[in-house]
Amino acid sequence: MDAFVKKIGRHRGKPRVYFDSLQLVRAGFSPGEQFEVDVDGQRVTITKKSDGSRVVSSKNKNGKVLPVIDINSEKLLSIFEGMESIRVVFTDKAVYLLPMASEVKRVGRLARLREKLAEGKPLQVASLSHGGGILSHAIHQGLKDAGLDASLAVANEIREDLLMHSIEANDLWNDKTMGLGMPMQELMQDDWLLSKLPYCDILEGGIPCSAASTAGRARKGLGMMEDDADVGHLVVPTLSLIGRLQPALVVIENVVPYRASASANLLRYTLRDMGYDTHEAVIKGKGFGCLEDRVRWCFVAVTRGLSFDFHDIEPAPSEVRRLGEFMDNDIGPDDPAWRTFSYLETKRARDEEKGNRFLPQVVTPDSTSVPVMRKGMWRGGSSDPRIAHPTDPSLSRLITVGEHGRIKGVPEHIYEGLSAVMGHEMLGQAVAYEPFRAVGERIGQCLQDFGVAGAFGMSTPEAVREAISQVVQVSPIDLQEGIGKVIVTTRAELVGQGVDTSPLAGTRAKSFTDPNTGTTVLLADRIPAGREGAIFLQEMIRRHGRDALGGEQYSRLVDQVKAWVDRPDGALERQVHDAAAARVARAGAIDALADDELFAFAVEEAVARGVRPTAAALEGSAQHWLGEVEASVRRVGEKLAGNDLAQLDGQDLVDLAYALAQLDSQEHIRDVVMPSVGHGEGQDAAPRAVPVDTVPDLGR
Repeated sequence: MDAFVKKIGRHRGKPRVYFDSLQLVRAGFSPGEQFEVDVDGQRVTITKKSDGSRVVSSKNKNGKVLPVIDINSEKLLSIFEGMESIRVVFTDKAVYLLPMASEVKRVGRLARLREKLAEGKPLQVASLSHGGGILSHAIHQGLKDAGLDASLAVANEIREDLLMHSIEANDLWNDKTMGLGMPMQELMQDDWLLSKLPYCDILEGGIPCSAASTAGRARKGLGMMEDDADVGHLVVPTLSLIGRLQPALVVIENVVPYRASASANLLRYTLRDMGYDTHEAVIKGKGFGCLEDRVRWCFVAVTRGLSFDFHDIEPAPSEVRRLGEFMDNDIGPDDPAWRTFSYLETKRARDEEKGNRFLPQVVTPDSTSVPVMRKGMWRGGSSDPRIAHPTDPSLSRLITVGEHGRIKGVPEHIYEGLSAVMGHEMLGQAVAYEPFRAVGERIGQCLQDFGVAGAFGMSTPEAVREAISQVVQVSPIDLQEGIGKVIVTTRAELVGQGVDTSPLAGTRAKSFTDPNTGTTVLLADRIPAGREGAIFLQEMIRRHGRDALGGEQYSRLVDQVKAWVDRPDGALERQVHDAAAARVARAGAIDALADDELFAFAVEEAVARGVRPTAAALEGSAQHWLGEVEASVRRVGEKLAGNDLAQLDGQDLVDLAYALAQLDSQEHIRDVVMPSVGHGEGQDAAPRAVPVDTVPDLGR
């Protein structure tokens, strides 16, 4: 197999893909042979056929006669409209024209987001360099203020103490949130752990930046930020995790000098190539009514197809606030917190001799601004703000953790009870809350606007029918004999005909079965646009695949996984078995359901470990077994729909394995059996005005 990226040309006003090289020779095409070009969903297939409607031409190139295939057709290439390049896969059976991998992932991100917005599902959020979760809380609150629910799915933080405090104190956490206490550069290399992470809709974080500021570089003697051996490279794991989690939107904050770094350019241009549009702004706390004028660079990347802007994100000017509003009330003039800080005066004298002038940062209850509060301010350094004593000018005190949190606008429960050291470290590394709450709200507003405009609308009955007609390659009568009748409709149309749809509430069911007739009812308004064909295949295999495959073959696949328990510790097959069996145990499944889960989980674990299906591998190996799974799925597709499901990728194989096991997956849930549909005047009657499509009519 060969694979190339090829640009789409234009000839006489039409898109053109032209081949005249050894690629065709290696794929077995020769001048004079006949071939056919077929469009199948998001794929164009070029196949040699003795009765094909096209003929391979030839070209003399450098003394060699090479085969030529020239596709210059709006009709055949329209599925690639708007794309500059495509992926071309050459095999010994056919040539496949496919969207670029970046395009497939871009569309997938939008499809997942589209579905959640349409169904009102919480958006899944991943948090990198989580700290105490202050940025994450601000983004979540902003989304909530815009009318969107969000759920913290993943939180990564190198400091165990901060992560544990967030788990205990931050109300974002739930029993499904995954806490990952480790360096992000370790996380990006942990294939097992990465395989457990879900796709997320939003990723937020602050890339560690101790060397990004001018002072930080000077203190460490660095020529550039990336010279820092500890944190200068962390844009790499950040990008790696974005690639794994596939968020539709990314929010990164950092110090302002970071935007001029090489790392920032890596962010900009790598995300551009991954299908994102990027937006940047310098956000000042003062513009949001904050006493601490904390200035941060905010970077927002949105999947191409979404829109976002920072325009007018700052609120209208409000009343002037003073420090006294945020001060603790229980610190009297005789409290031991007041002291002289004589060591700072001594240090100031030494600094002045060196030509350095670090003036004391003393504020009063009437102050309308507070200098930036750093993570080490508990030490009482030269540049750290201190509050002046009400009567004795020789005394002052440090700002408390409670005051620090209130000045930053952070909800009290997030920092309540922390020591001075940990509290200031957590807050001093955090953002001012209100500016990033506003960023979260702006993101939410943009998503809501898209929803209202219908940009995230689900599919339609017509689109589902068209997709099924592309998937199905047998006669309508043969298909109906294999899977029964199919109805394509919507929930609204069912309700209009008096059908009780309450069993669908709170589920993600995209179809159900009429228990009296076996008719499959597909709900177009729950099927994401662009995934109609894939979901029809999964539903078809879920309902009829086991019978089509045969119980003996299915049992053989399950038994092979069970046999791997006897493999040596550390063997790939043993790893797959143990991981799948552990998931079955956690789910509490027994008997046949446990076997079904073991099979589906084993496919998922094998794919996650990079196992490739290979029929030629040693029998009993993970590669050979996965090859048998793929062959079984393809046989089912061929038997039921006349489609051998060529070019399955790893995720396709996982989804269809779940369907074959009749289990839930990220895309599907177990069937919801509805009350009888289509009865009254005979068994095959349908609700009035509901678009009923027996199989012969699916393509209309």
